[in-house]
Amino acid sequence: MNIDIEKLNSKYLDTILRALPEIIILMDSKGNYLNILTSNSDDLVDQKKNLVGENVRDILPAAEAEKFINICRSNFKKGEVKKFEYSLLLDGRQKYFNALFSAVEPEHIMGKVVVASIRNITKLKETEQKLKEQKIYFEQLFNNSTEAISLMDKNHCVIKVNKKFEEIFGYTEEEIKGYNLDDFLLPEEIESTGRYYTEKIKKGEKVTGETVRKSKDGKKIDVFLQGFPINLSNGQIGIYALYTDISQRKKKEREIRFLSFHDEMTGLYNRRYFKNELERLESSRKLPVAVVIGDLDGLKKINDAYGHKMGDKFIMSTAQILKNTSRSEDVAARIGGDEFAVILPKTDAESVHKYCQRIRENIDKFNQQNDLPQELSISLGASVLKNSSQSLDEIFNEADQKMYINKGRK
Repeated sequence: MNIDIEKLNSKYLDTILRALPEIIILMDSKGNYLNILTSNSDDLVDQKKNLVGENVRDILPAAEAEKFINICRSNFKKGEVKKFEYSLLLDGRQKYFNALFSAVEPEHIMGKVVVASIRNITKLKETEQKLKEQKIYFEQLFNNSTEAISLMDKNHCVIKVNKKFEEIFGYTEEEIKGYNLDDFLLPEEIESTGRYYTEKIKKGEKVTGETVRKSKDGKKIDVFLQGFPINLSNGQIGIYALYTDISQRKKKEREIRFLSFHDEMTGLYNRRYFKNELERLESSRKLPVAVVIGDLDGLKKINDAYGHKMGDKFIMSTAQILKNTSRSEDVAARIGGDEFAVILPKTDAESVHKYCQRIRENIDKFNQQNDLPQELSISLGASVLKNSSQSLDEIFNEADQKMYINKGRK
């Protein structure tokens, strides 16, 4: 059997070229279409039979056509492979193409021809555009977020921080980029705990909760932290952390908590807290425990003669004297309008006597240093719980009775 190998190869080559997703166009140096091979006629501006023999200037927009012809001429002269991207409006939709030009010299054709391999890259371009839009969207959210955000690699080293982060913590991105964020934000007293939770995030766990971080100037900031691993199909690639500044809320909570146990005017503990401490010490039996009761003398007369503003000044001055005289473990409280009480743990009769004497001495100093319409005076009474035969309530009543006895002697 006589087989023409060249014809067979040519037939197979033609079949292969027609099966490729690319459009294969053969052109001469003037831009005339010699042949078109493609399996996808949707990417042609017209039917193949109407295009072969036509010039590229009659098919493509002027600007695109001139680029085609210039590349064809360059191929003929230099024999270089050229790349070219262009777009066309086909069936009401903008399509994008990548063209690869090369000059060949087939044996059965006189002279060179340019082979243009054209691939439809519309989906790629649309994907790139979507990614670009998503990147812009992310950057807008990132930079304009009301949360402080830090983007880090899988080792917890900073890649990027947003404007709110710089505003809250005082560090610029340049200052901390490439460094472990814990080295900058963790207060010393919670460093071990903070690094423990960082390790949990590095292992792929999510961490959320209220905590404290420090700013560049050393200021402690209450924050709600959300730490997340960034995962792809091949594993964790990074970490991002969101910090919500909750300083104002925590400050308000502390104020509410303070006022629930403190007298608003003087800052001393209130009657409720004082009673709770009596019960606590009653059960703990850390003896001896002393109780001192004090009553501001003549407050009603001061209010009547000089007004309540002056009366308040006497009350606050009395409170300050008690604060200055008491130890940190003592519980000094305002338990009524002009009544004060102090619990002194581990204090015997001799020590509480000295304590009352210091109060009187501090009152004398105050009166010498302040020009008030009348001298500040407090009546005191004290009693000590020495053993379990009595209760602190009984000791409180004893101290109260002694205070009234001393008050009657003035």
